[in-house]
Amino acid sequence: MNSLSALCKNIDIEATGHNTSPAIFPKLKTMCLQKLPKFERWAENSAGEPNSLVVFPQLEQLRIIDCNKNATFLESPALTFLECYNSKPVPMGIPLGSSPSLVRLDVGMLVDMVMPVKDHQNQSQIPPLDCLRSLRVRNDNGFISMFNSSKLQLELGDCLAFLEQLEIWSCNNILHWPVELFRCLVCLRPLDIEYCNKLEGKGSSSEEILPLPELERLYIFRCDSLLEIPKLPASLGKLFIESCKNLVALPSNLGDLPKLSHFSLVGCDELKALPDGMDGLTSLERLTIEYCPGIDKFPQGLLQQLRTLRSLYISGCSNLQRRCREGGEYFDYVSPITDKVIPAATEPQMKSMMRFVPLCGGGSESN
Repeated sequence: MNSLSALCKNIDIEATGHNTSPAIFPKLKTMCLQKLPKFERWAENSAGEPNSLVVFPQLEQLRIIDCNKNATFLESPALTFLECYNSKPVPMGIPLGSSPSLVRLDVGMLVDMVMPVKDHQNQSQIPPLDCLRSLRVRNDNGFISMFNSSKLQLELGDCLAFLEQLEIWSCNNILHWPVELFRCLVCLRPLDIEYCNKLEGKGSSSEEILPLPELERLYIFRCDSLLEIPKLPASLGKLFIESCKNLVALPSNLGDLPKLSHFSLVGCDELKALPDGMDGLTSLERLTIEYCPGIDKFPQGLLQQLRTLRSLYISGCSNLQRRCREGGEYFDYVSPITDKVIPAATEPQMKSMMRFVPLCGGGSESN
């Protein structure tokens, strides 16, 4: 397969009697092309020339991974899932109008998102990406392809208006919270940000609320440079922050989120305290604080909420553990919680804090 240069050969429109785009593999629903170093065209005619008119009429899922020479896309009106990843900076053009049914998009390479020509006389024209609900961008090239400012201004931002789920993974060109991008995502519910090692979080006012009015879950994992997190929208129900070793400040309005039911804080070595107050967490059910040695007490407002928790997990925080165990000043607050794990703060446990590497994934419900 290393020598494959075209998926279909000897495709001549005249020979097949077609006046329009020929349908290749008319019943094919799933395709994965991976590590094909010479693959560069979907079809070619008998003269070896590229045929760009080929259609895969029922193709629903397509993965294109490390096909370094391929720079074109195919017409696939039924496509609902597309993954395109390339370890080399070879751009591929994707006409957005060619896949009007696309629901999930995973981009990890340079792509040119080509906007269709807008027909101002056709009021019923469906916007491209109107069905897109889930987007994952991986690495710097994926982020640039989808979210550079000029593309957001040239109507691509409008195409993301119905997006409900976003994952940003290993994008080291993000230094600050992408507030302008977030303004386009008015329907976003879960947001995952992972391995963005240069994201510091500075640059916008810490008093500014992330402009995501429908956000329900935020998961932040292994963002090593992250220092602070801005205010969060009141819609947030679940917050997971893991292995952000330089984080020094949580959102200043964390204690005023009335819908927050799950809060997990793991492996944040530099964090010294929870925000003051926190008496507004009236829906809090599950609280996890692990391997955050600088956190040694609960704010007074949070103490009042502890008795109503369904579950409490505390480890790797020696002083906080002592206060919560029998004989500690917080014991009466936590004793009514039926599902709780608060081990004794032993010397081996304290030494293991520095070696702790969380292996949790994706804001798990079990946290």
